[in-house]
Amino acid sequence: MRLIRHHEVIIYYSREFISRFICSLACGVALYCLLGCTVKACSGHEGANVIPNNELWTNLPGYTMVSFTNVRIWSILAAAVAFDTNTCGL
Repeated sequence: MRLIRHHEVIIYYSREFISRFICSLACGVALYCLLGCTVKACSGHEGANVIPNNELWTNLPGYTMVSFTNVRIWSILAAAVAFDTNTCGL
């Protein structure tokens, strides 16, 4: 019989939780898209207007680029402050 360490049990259960969460999220998004497309198509929309929250999905790349740009600027500023703080103490 193999003894299982405490951290191995935690890693096993966290992996199981993460995999269940990802599967649930994927099923939820698929169900949301399916129901949203069905409702909008039945209400008379056509083409790309059938996609639920069409404006959000078309603007999402722009939101992402702004976020990455802000992260890059803040990381450069943080590195400059850390460098300045370390050299001022000498």
